[in-house]
Amino acid sequence: MQESEQKSPNNWTNWFVQIMKYMLGKYDGRIKITSEYPLFSDPPRIDIVIVKLLEDFVIENTVAKFFKMHNVIEFKSPKDTLNIQSFKKVIGYSFFYMSQNKVEVKDTAISFVSVRYPKRLINYLRKEKIYEIIPSQDSGIYYIIPYSKGKSPLPKMQLVVSSELEAKDVQWLEMLRDNLSAENLAKCFELYDNSEEYREQLEEVLKGLLIANEELLDKEGLMTIKEKRFKEKFAVWAEKAGMVQFLEQRAEQRAMRQRAEQIARNMLDRGMDVDTIASITGLFVDDVLRLQY
Repeated sequence: MQESEQKSPNNWTNWFVQIMKYMLGKYDGRIKITSEYPLFSDPPRIDIVIVKLLEDFVIENTVAKFFKMHNVIEFKSPKDTLNIQSFKKVIGYSFFYMSQNKVEVKDTAISFVSVRYPKRLINYLRKEKIYEIIPSQDSGIYYIIPYSKGKSPLPKMQLVVSSELEAKDVQWLEMLRDNLSAENLAKCFELYDNSEEYREQLEEVLKGLLIANEELLDKEGLMTIKEKRFKEKFAVWAEKAGMVQFLEQRAEQRAMRQRAEQIARNMLDRGMDVDTIASITGLFVDDVLRLQY
């Protein structure tokens, strides 16, 4: 699979790119994936562009079967919101892309991938009767169709709500979120164990998901490695991936921060000033200020 690598400023986007590479790995040599596609010499950039390099074949994947020859993809992490501004921005970027590369509208598709369902955006589009939102036969995928086709055609569009996906070939995408349960994480280990290719990329994603979900997993007793309160699959994977020491260090860092925050709260109760508390505890001033509320 040909690709153009550029460092992503957003870990969630990077993990999404790695999962797309994994899902479309069997099309090596037939598609080109470019992350952070540059529209100009400086930003703005498109999150991901996927181009079919050969004939306009159909990709056998629940999300990617929608693809045309040129595919503009916008990914919204759990921390981001797909709103009307970002929706319009991506449509505009797609036309810049088509102009730059002399691509026809009919050969272009836009995919909006959001971890969470963008309720406000969908309500707005329906209320204003700009687009019709039609659920596909696959859970988590919606087609976005203009009410008026008019004289200025738009690329065809789909909305992928990754947390709602159920198909087996997109399970990694469904797991790309910050509210994983113990059952979800066990599934991630299973998916990783059953993968034969792109294991290095998937391991990067899995490590990232552990960090992104560590507060929740701590509550479920999965991250307290020294106390052996984790599932067998987690223990085996952590050992194989060399993650035991790393996760122990993360647990120690969290424990140290919790102690520092408790000390800071006690100092705040005694009326000490914020700057002094920050210098003693090693916390940032903003962090100490947040403890007041």
